[in-house]
Amino acid sequence: MKDEELWQLHEGAAESDLAQYFKDQMFASRPLNLRRSDTQPMLRHTFPLWDSTYPVSNPVPDVLYGYSREVAFSGRVKQLARLDGGEAGAANTLGLVYPFFVAEFKGDGPSGAGSLWVATNQCLCAAAYCVNIANRLNRQVGECKSRNGQQVDSVAFSVAMNSTEARLFVSWSENDTDIYMRQVEAFALARPEHHLEFRRYVRNILD
Repeated sequence: MKDEELWQLHEGAAESDLAQYFKDQMFASRPLNLRRSDTQPMLRHTFPLWDSTYPVSNPVPDVLYGYSREVAFSGRVKQLARLDGGEAGAANTLGLVYPFFVAEFKGDGPSGAGSLWVATNQCLCAAAYCVNIANRLNRQVGECKSRNGQQVDSVAFSVAMNSTEARLFVSWSENDTDIYMRQVEAFALARPEHHLEFRRYVRNILD
């Protein structure tokens, strides 16, 4: 595999160049029932109730994947949305609901200024929002009188990456309140086999 543009990114890239490359090459296609939004603030009401003495700002993920409210869901879920003031599952104001995948990019090398540590913390916060949104749906399902209600998976995935490395994380909750994140895999993007494996992981999550 020889990708001249990717090779140049390995030598050092601004965050905007890195983000544009991977948005075009890896995050471009998606099933019709999914929606992607870029650099859009997540809604404040999705914020987990953390006990923190420090202020936490709303996440603005570089890339956020979730479902399209218009396409993905049945009338029952839309009914829940109406009962919740039309906001059930909403991650932002663009019709993206029940988000499950976050990507954060950081520039690297001489032309970039970023940190995977910063990107990881951004993933932690945004993924916690995603998990909390799913937990909120599960609580609504549990409160329904119908016994046919089925709980949804509240797991969320996130990627923190620069021009040479991508780190994949999974986030989940326990006891409906405690949210955890763990690194699943790391990929050296300059190695063709790692780049292809990273692409396969992302495609499997989105498909």
